[in-house]
Amino acid sequence: MTDAVPEARQAGLAGLRVLGLDPSLTLSGGAKIGPLGEPAALYRWKPPAKLRGPERMAWHLDNMVRAAEGCDLVLIEGIAGSGVLGVEAHLELAGLHWVIRHRLYQLGLPCAVVQPSLRMLYLTGKGRVPKEECLLAAERRWPDIGFTGTDDADAYTLAHMGADWLGFAPARMPADRRAVLTRIVPAKKNKPAHPAIVWPVLRKETVDAR
Repeated sequence: MTDAVPEARQAGLAGLRVLGLDPSLTLSGGAKIGPLGEPAALYRWKPPAKLRGPERMAWHLDNMVRAAEGCDLVLIEGIAGSGVLGVEAHLELAGLHWVIRHRLYQLGLPCAVVQPSLRMLYLTGKGRVPKEECLLAAERRWPDIGFTGTDDADAYTLAHMGADWLGFAPARMPADRRAVLTRIVPAKKNKPAHPAIVWPVLRKETVDAR
């Protein structure tokens, strides 16, 4: 794997940590990149079958927030439309998504939401890709990580996007893939042009490191 961080900057970036989260009601994925020189941490959170509703949501929230402790940036995958999951499951997943974001806000942890199509575009160059194809692409791009499924592979892709934006991505990405990080969605009808990813205001120590 080729280090994408110029040596002159490594000292300042050495302590940064980025977490990627792929929330799901049944099996959530997580991946943490950083500090520099340490192997990535992968997470798969599968709640006990007996948990449902608020109890299941609280279980996921506790695990994800524990993984986010000490991170400088958290990237969360946006949720699919209700046509994919069904209305009730979509509403519950949206609830999980927002309680995670709210808890991170309470803890002062900067967070960005990345839509699935943007994650796919960053990894594969295509905005609509089957999950198994994304897993294969992640295994080819980062062969030494050791993914166990699509959930932690998706989460690692998110974490890599965040590390790339901060300036300490573990591997170099092609210029067209990196362009996703600063992509602008063109104006449409009454909606002005806007960033595809709204990056958060970073904490002072993170800005100083950059």
